Amino acid sequence: VFPFVAAHMVGRALGDAVEAGFALGMFGLGGVIYTFLVAVLVRRLGLSGMAGLGATVAGVCLIAIALVPALGLMLALFGVLGFGFYMIHNTLQIMATELVPAARGSAVALYATFFFSGQALGALLAAQLIGLIGPVELFAGAGVGLIALAFPASRLPRRLKPVEPEPVDPSA
Repeated sequence: VFPFVAAHMVGRALGDAVEAGFALGMFGLGGVIYTFLVAVLVRRLGLSGMAGLGATVAGVCLIAIALVPALGLMLALFGVLGFGFYMIHNTLQIMATELVPAARGSAVALYATFFFSGQALGALLAAQLIGLIGPVELFAGAGVGLIALAFPASRLPRRLKPVEPEPVDPSA
């Protein structure tokens, strides 16, 4: 939905490209705040809890962004959206590194391929949908989709044991 933030804000009379830039900057700031709190979140929620809560927070924020009547509130919501997004994204990225410890690089490469392909295809699909359903419905629908992912994300398997780094062969 990010390619359509400016159009959504113009349609809601909340600003134009400048304000949309601030909104996306707030998303990034939410991610930065997440980095300061991640250790506490892992201890309190675990990875599965972070994935479920992150999907829920991000989904609720997208629905609220679809409907919010004030620029200040929208900017705050984008900050919280960034926080929630990074909770689920980083959890999935960590889990990808643990799928095949002997082939971590390949696992992360596969995750990144699907992540960025999904973003590209999602933007193409959203571009087709926005003309049919409108930006409010697009943002709200994306939020509902993320909330629908919250339960399966919260059921992701927990670590059975700490992941140990592979020993390095000094002769290699």
